[in-house]
Amino acid sequence: MEKKKLDSVQALRALAYICVFIQHTGISVLGRVGNFGVTVFFILSGFLMILSYFDSDRITGCSVIYNFRFAAGKLKKLYLLHIVMTFVAIPIRAAECEGAYFNLGFIRDLVLNVFLLQSWYPDVNVAFSLNGVAWYLSTCALQYFMFPLIYKRTKTYKNLMQPVLISLLLFAAQALLAFASCYFPWNGMYEGDSFVAWFTYIFPVSRLVDFIIGCNLGYVFLRSRKNLESRKNTLYSLMEIILGCMLLAAFVLFNAGFVKKMEWARVTIWVIPACISVVLFTLKKGIFTRMFTNRFFVYLGNISAVTFLVHQLAIKVVQLLTKDIGGKNYSKNPMVLTAVFLLVIVISQLWISANKIIRLRCAHHGN
Repeated sequence: MEKKKLDSVQALRALAYICVFIQHTGISVLGRVGNFGVTVFFILSGFLMILSYFDSDRITGCSVIYNFRFAAGKLKKLYLLHIVMTFVAIPIRAAECEGAYFNLGFIRDLVLNVFLLQSWYPDVNVAFSLNGVAWYLSTCALQYFMFPLIYKRTKTYKNLMQPVLISLLLFAAQALLAFASCYFPWNGMYEGDSFVAWFTYIFPVSRLVDFIIGCNLGYVFLRSRKNLESRKNTLYSLMEIILGCMLLAAFVLFNAGFVKKMEWARVTIWVIPACISVVLFTLKKGIFTRMFTNRFFVYLGNISAVTFLVHQLAIKVVQLLTKDIGGKNYSKNPMVLTAVFLLVIVISQLWISANKIIRLRCAHHGN
């Protein structure tokens, strides 16, 4: 893929990360904008993996051992940071709980987090334990494990209708299960909607649907790329406006009672806008995608994997430090939020730079 289009995809990553950051600051007026950002991450991941691997010979097998090694290879770059942030989270979570934290539940949460198994535990509070955002890595592990099998399946497609129909069926199944999860008989075992939130938003098998849709979208894009690129830029600018209207409608629907009751708000209502966003940013032919593809957004997208793992704990530290200054809402002050946003970037860049120095030194000593 051309560099300018890779840059535009990084800009989309930056926007998705900003959505997640805003949600974790607790600004209620923007609803659950982070849910859209997370859905973009999952769909974009599948989309880019197909674009990267489809016409290459890098996938050489498909077995439990091979798939496990493939997934481990994808996760290893972030695993050390994940471990560091997990242990950084311990005193922060203890401070939030005012000391009543170290018990058998803590040991369970720690073990599950270290081995990236927390997203398999059927309780959203466990999945969000310690460094809450790390559930994303736990869920991604299954997606990476399944990718060689998904890749083999995409190789068998004979036409564009096959991936489209499969994606529509998966989308319908996702919506149906989101609705049905409210009525599962074992919901009563969990406090509030912790099970339903886990099943619809976190459960690796549920979010595998987004990843597969992204893979199928990547296949369709590859097969129709020349036709898409031949279209006039004005068409894509119009599509961007339509996408904006769809997102606005999704935000309104999120607060609608029937949507919340059916649990569509966490995932399902964001899937189609996320797919459109991925295609539009990959093509980079509309006025808004070109506008967002600037140096800052490309840079932020490049480091977004690190900022994603760092940002929530940074927000929590600031909330703990500022609650005695101006109350619990002081941390939502725009100046404070801007400072936290920049602090996360600085910490992330320091981590990335330190890793580069260590790798260079290891390579030098290896020679």
